[in-house]
Amino acid sequence: MTAEFDVWDELLHQYVSDRVRVSYTVWKQNSTQTLNDWLAQLPVVALQASDKNHQL
Repeated sequence: MTAEFDVWDELLHQYVSDRVRVSYTVWKQNSTQTLNDWLAQLPVVALQASDKNHQL
């Protein structure tokens, strides 16, 4: 199971400056639902069931 990170990458490019500062206020106002939708589609990974190499 793999996650698609295109949405995450787009959000970072949109709300993180070149000086690595996050515009949390604007992000919250404009894209909260986009972030929540993306987080909801992430696969659930049971790390306890994975071997140590996969956890890293």
